[in-house]
Amino acid sequence: MPRYHFHLDNGRSYPDVEGTIFPDLDEARTEAVKRSGTMLRENAETFWGGAGWKLTVTDETGLVMFTLHFAAVSSPATQGYHTKPSDLNGAGAHRGDRTLI
Repeated sequence: MPRYHFHLDNGRSYPDVEGTIFPDLDEARTEAVKRSGTMLRENAETFWGGAGWKLTVTDETGLVMFTLHFAAVSSPATQGYHTKPSDLNGAGAHRGDRTLI
């Protein structure tokens, strides 16, 4: 069975030297989505402030099989808004559950 390597890059590289054996590429794709979900869940508080990250999966020879990209991009319409009024210590005009600064 083939071995797949799951390399993380978030501005800093974290190569998967050991890899994991899966019966086929479809199983490796499923695992990549699961691992990405775990990363998003475990880093939810900091995800919006980051530059994004990617998970690249290679086979045992180093051939790239696929890459998953993750980045948070805010709409220009949200520029100047905080989601919690407490972020501004009561300053700013309120609109719904957002505060305009």
